[in-house]
Amino acid sequence: MEGLIYFGTLTILTLTIFGLLFFIWKKHGNWTIVIGIAMLYYWSLSGAWFIIYDLLSSNAGEKWGVHYYYYFEKLFRINLNVDYLYSIVAYGFFIITVELVLFLFPIKANFSEKKIESISIYHPALIIIALLALGGSIFFNYEKIIEAIQNGESIYIYTRFHQGKFFTLHQLCNEIAVVTLLMGIAILLSGEDAKYLRGKKSVVLLVLYLLSFTIVMLYLVILGNRHDLIFGGLIGLYLLYFNLNKIIKPFRFIAFILMIAIPLLTTDTIRSLPWGKYFGQVISKPSPVISAPSTTVTENISSVSLIQNILFSNEMFAAHMSMYGAIHYKIPLTYGSSVVSLGASIVPRIFWGNRPPDIYPYYAKGVHYNDEQGFTIHHVTGWYLNFGWLGILFGGLLFGWLWHYSLVSISKTQFGNSFKRIFFILLPCSIASFIPLFIRAGIEVYKPLFIEGILFPVIVIWFAHFIQKKIINK
Repeated sequence: MEGLIYFGTLTILTLTIFGLLFFIWKKHGNWTIVIGIAMLYYWSLSGAWFIIYDLLSSNAGEKWGVHYYYYFEKLFRINLNVDYLYSIVAYGFFIITVELVLFLFPIKANFSEKKIESISIYHPALIIIALLALGGSIFFNYEKIIEAIQNGESIYIYTRFHQGKFFTLHQLCNEIAVVTLLMGIAILLSGEDAKYLRGKKSVVLLVLYLLSFTIVMLYLVILGNRHDLIFGGLIGLYLLYFNLNKIIKPFRFIAFILMIAIPLLTTDTIRSLPWGKYFGQVISKPSPVISAPSTTVTENISSVSLIQNILFSNEMFAAHMSMYGAIHYKIPLTYGSSVVSLGASIVPRIFWGNRPPDIYPYYAKGVHYNDEQGFTIHHVTGWYLNFGWLGILFGGLLFGWLWHYSLVSISKTQFGNSFKRIFFILLPCSIASFIPLFIRAGIEVYKPLFIEGILFPVIVIWFAHFIQKKIINK
């Protein structure tokens, strides 16, 4: 009976969320919304099922392969009390608010849409951009990679603990490389009669894309960079979906999803291995880690352990715990510090070195956490720490409106210059694709959403279109 109120509340919220999602899908028939809401749920509430069960059964979930318990040691323990109940309700309230905006307002444009003239792009330009970005990433992080190899350590772990002065540029190059390739592959799979973005098809282009993608993926998996792969994979998947006029063509979608799934599902295991592992050497020494407790890395990795890591990823728990910390430790509201930080972030640090910090250091201090290891803060927690429950409501309305606007804007792609048209084509893909990164950061995440999530992909595709026009006009 003790867990009835917690499981009951979680069940009611879950049924409400997916019930609303069903009606949204029936009304709009848009699969990007279905996937997006599912991701919001995954990073917000899915972990609650395991936490409640574990707290009622003395961590019985450990037998299944759940391994988030070190968070309790590093951060704080969660108890089944009113604070955790409020935490669950807060996450559900945010998702339901987003859903209500998407459900209540129409997505189709008010005007009758005439046939859209698709925009042509030059595929070789995208491949060259991706390979140049890969080269830039290696250049900016070369020294740290070599040091990791020489020390026989995991490149992922070493580069996270020993970030060079160009680490941000290195990360940016990674994102450009993988996102550019996956958008290009999606356009290629869409065919020459694609609705929005098209390019010439050829076997040579397909081989070049696959070869380039394989090289980039090997590099990213060893680096342990999973976030760019998730964002790039989703934006490519959504672009393929819209480009095919929302028609599901199984072979193309399955092929694209498998390209993303294989490296994505193996990254967690591979990235923590010492470099010697890739040459078959037996390394058996403790390795410090960032997203998992320190363990001894050995040559044998069981398939059971790999499956458990996939099914019970700690992604379900890290951000989820933050709301409980904010409520349980009674952290005072900042009344807009994140808004100030977001505005100040426009000014480069070279001109304003001590810009107002984001909400995470304030949260970490509030829960008395001072370890070097970083954790994520949930987006809903960011709104709560700024404006309380009204902040959660406003945050849900704001993101719901932005997502809704992006879905409406794709109907405007027959108007304006090529840059504006490409912007409106990619906007719904970018917004929905950024959700996994968006939901694990405070209000300040709107800056990277606009710059990295929206602007960079638009510029890359526009450049490929610009080159194509120059070639045609010669």
